[in-house]
Amino acid sequence: VAHRTKSDRPFLRVSTHPANSTSVAGIRHVMEMWAKDGWVPDICVIDYTDILAPMPRTGKMDDRDQINQTWVELRRLSQELHCLVVTATQADTDGYSRWLLDKKNFNGDRRKNDHVTAMIGINQTPEEKERGQVRWNFIDRREAQFSPKQCCFISQCLAIGQPVVCSSF
Repeated sequence: VAHRTKSDRPFLRVSTHPANSTSVAGIRHVMEMWAKDGWVPDICVIDYTDILAPMPRTGKMDDRDQINQTWVELRRLSQELHCLVVTATQADTDGYSRWLLDKKNFNGDRRKNDHVTAMIGINQTPEEKERGQVRWNFIDRREAQFSPKQCCFISQCLAIGQPVVCSSF
């Protein structure tokens, strides 16, 4: 028997913004407006943090301090609004030729690692890309034991968006 969920209220809301046009404060404002309307998100997905507008400068801040401040604000958003924040960031140049990403493969500021509950590396060789395979590994994980060398293997077809998990962490 198939069960259908009938609701006049949407289960998904999307707010889109051009690159560098909104900051974490702007995202917070959107989420708070939705909450006033009675819709509270469980998950906030940001594609991707490196192209958010920087937070307003408070005192003398260099680029690295601004990157750190953005990640601090994302952590704060998650904690205060009780939602999962999922985002992506770039690896450094060395990460493009590594078989497995680790904490050293950050771009911009290593303090990104300090603010996440978990960070997952997406790893793929050219041969794996041809086969439609990818490996995930935990780069950091705050609340559980992990090994950055342990991978979860995924088979995927990006054209239809249906990944298949072939192993687990």
